[in-house]
Amino acid sequence: MLKPIGKHIYYLDHQPETDRPLLAAVVGEKHCLMIDSGNSPAHAELFQAQLQNVTEKKIDIVALTHWHWDHTFGLQAIDAVSVAHDLTKARLKDYQSFAWDDEALDQRVRDGIEIEFCQEMIKKELPDRSNLHIQTPVITFDKSLEVDLGGISCRIEHIGGDHAEDSSVIYIPEEKMVFLGDCLSPDFYSGSWSYDSSKLEKVIEQVRSYNANWYATSHDHVETKAELFKYLDQLQQLSKIAEDYLSEQEMLTKFKEEVHRSPNEEEKELLDYFLQGNRKKEKQ
Repeated sequence: MLKPIGKHIYYLDHQPETDRPLLAAVVGEKHCLMIDSGNSPAHAELFQAQLQNVTEKKIDIVALTHWHWDHTFGLQAIDAVSVAHDLTKARLKDYQSFAWDDEALDQRVRDGIEIEFCQEMIKKELPDRSNLHIQTPVITFDKSLEVDLGGISCRIEHIGGDHAEDSSVIYIPEEKMVFLGDCLSPDFYSGSWSYDSSKLEKVIEQVRSYNANWYATSHDHVETKAELFKYLDQLQQLSKIAEDYLSEQEMLTKFKEEVHRSPNEEEKELLDYFLQGNRKKEKQ
């Protein structure tokens, strides 16, 4: 079921079983903007059907946060103008050149183009891909784009980061709400999952700059400012502890010296992302 935020926003929670990300709609007096298109036509159709229960407005604009399949494969099922960053369009054009049968998908995993997690989720969500048609955005932008929906606006801004270089966020100032997509997630596609500390710091700086009370990440839940900023504090603390260490033992020793305890499982995972990022930079 859709959940409301303020007077103009409705969202559908992420569904981890097949890696369906959070979807949302911003409903204005003149236009209705959907945030991300879902990971399949069925996902997009489910969202549109549920939206009809809360508003008479039809989706006429779709804003994509980045190019990954789970955010873009539903676009073919939505009769609307699509908007995304220039790089998003370029990556989706690459997608259009791919075959999507099991054999082709499996080969891309063997070639290191795709990752096993996405391979598994695509097969679960879309067991039959014979009618899959990858769409590219109609409108693109470089740095930012503002969309006036009538009584409420959406500011779509490029933010980049480790997870996808084309990542954009959608800020709704009237509702003090920011949709972050996956911009705070690590890099999944360059071997071991990793964070580049300098890239992440720039993303965090921009996220902190918005005058907002609510934040949504695509594969988690809607959070208050206090909740999100606590996590950002944690990321920055761990990034500083990891510094340029290439040795796990040295990094863990530094953690114990500064925090006066051993890291928990979540902290260990995040520290490893920074460690892997350090090692990748060392090889460059």
